[in-house]
Amino acid sequence: MSGSQVMFHNIMQVSHKIRKMEQVALESGLEDRISAAEIYIIESIGPNGAERMRDIAQQLGVTLATLTVACDKLEQKGLVIRHRDRNDKRTVRVSLTEKGMVAYHFHCSFISALADAMQEGMSPGEREALNRALEKLNLYFTEQE
Repeated sequence: MSGSQVMFHNIMQVSHKIRKMEQVALESGLEDRISAAEIYIIESIGPNGAERMRDIAQQLGVTLATLTVACDKLEQKGLVIRHRDRNDKRTVRVSLTEKGMVAYHFHCSFISALADAMQEGMSPGEREALNRALEKLNLYFTEQE
């Protein structure tokens, strides 16, 4: 296998395994069933709350209508709350509820544990190389948006 083929194979395997592991963690660690797409919305809202729906949709690369439907489900699950902006009634803001904060912190713990596991046994040079590779990958995705 060429270097490119090995890289392709590794990216496919890692991507699949992270998604699977993340879904299993979400299903076993939280009392409500939350999809990966929903946890990314919760992550985008973040702990500070009162984020504009339009900004979250843009950050996630989805339409406002798509985010609205997703937030309807998250609101029904008691994870988010929406309200009109006091200064501009056309603007809708969204915040995490206490239950939403639990999901947010659970997901942050999952990502932190994943990062720790990836670095375990690595030398400082290997960690630096891994971080550079991840930064390049992130830059590539950002440029594709």
